[in-house]
Amino acid sequence: NMNKYEQIKDILLDEYESYRLKHAYIFESSNIDKAIEMADFISKKIMDTDDLSRISDYKSIEKEDMNIATIRDIIKDCVIKPYKEKKIYVFKDCSKFTIPMQNAFLKTLEEPPQDVIFILITQNASSLLDTMRSRCIRYFFDEDVVDISEREDIVMITRKLFDIIIEKDKLKMIQYMEDIKKFKTDIDDILTSILENTRNIMLAKESIKLLPDEHKQNKYIHDIIGKFTYYELLTMIDLAEQARRKLNSNCNFNMTIETMLFKMMEVRV
Repeated sequence: NMNKYEQIKDILLDEYESYRLKHAYIFESSNIDKAIEMADFISKKIMDTDDLSRISDYKSIEKEDMNIATIRDIIKDCVIKPYKEKKIYVFKDCSKFTIPMQNAFLKTLEEPPQDVIFILITQNASSLLDTMRSRCIRYFFDEDVVDISEREDIVMITRKLFDIIIEKDKLKMIQYMEDIKKFKTDIDDILTSILENTRNIMLAKESIKLLPDEHKQNKYIHDIIGKFTYYELLTMIDLAEQARRKLNSNCNFNMTIETMLFKMMEVRV
């Protein structure tokens, strides 16, 4: 049974070997060194070197160099053609990535030059703007903490939501809003369940191998895997996280949940 780190390594290698590497990644881990190690590994592969310090197309941005001037330099630098095939920028710790810096960087992240790869390393991806997160493929290195999903009622209410979103049925959604209000005291568990399921569908889209073992046989996930795009799933994660933040700062329960649910239904094109 491979651990999470090995699984992610396998996927990145596979993407590298089949020329399917993405333009932007978020490596999220409570152990930053682990994520940096992975960024080094894949960068060495791409650059075909054992010593990244000698590669002019590889730039590592240390925490203390994270400022708006650095971001502007990168924006200018990344449009210059690489010496070989690729340019790689590794942000070694995004905790210093302020909102103005992220906003300055967004356009480049939305329309990156063909031959550039950005790797953003962070302990907590929710400190990044939703718009930043939705432009990146996000790998979470920590072993998953499961399982509130043992509760049958929460499992059912989560699945029902996905079904309604897939059907885009407004009437069912209005009825669902009334039902979920009866679960007010369990809302944190329900949001966790929605987030877990959405992340599992994303992992399964990338490779079934990545799913935690207890979900590999989950017929439900297999059935709906093709119904959502990455972008839709990332947006749903952002909406659930936003709702949780609002509820934690005591925003109106009914309004917060209704907004989240309607926006989730609009996600599906």
